[in-house]
Amino acid sequence: MLHRRLLFSLTLAFALVSLVFFVGTAHSQTTGKIYRVGVLINRAIPNPQTDSWLAGLARRGYVEGTNVDFETRAAEGQVDRLPGFAAELVARALT
Repeated sequence: MLHRRLLFSLTLAFALVSLVFFVGTAHSQTTGKIYRVGVLINRAIPNPQTDSWLAGLARRGYVEGTNVDFETRAAEGQVDRLPGFAAELVARALT
């Protein structure tokens, strides 16, 4: 139970850090750059948390497929898969 809460907290923290990073630049985007973001999730997707996160980004001007692409890896409750997914995303050099 504690392990599940910790993992959920880490996933939520990653989402919030990503959101904070994007908030400062959303309204000043004119370069046409497409941001690539790696997302690790312990749950299956879609789920209410990811839907809310995507809606929040869209309200700030980030629309998947338009100016941001997400590389999402969902462990679906199998926590032991997350380190491999993280290494895979890092190897893809997401920026």
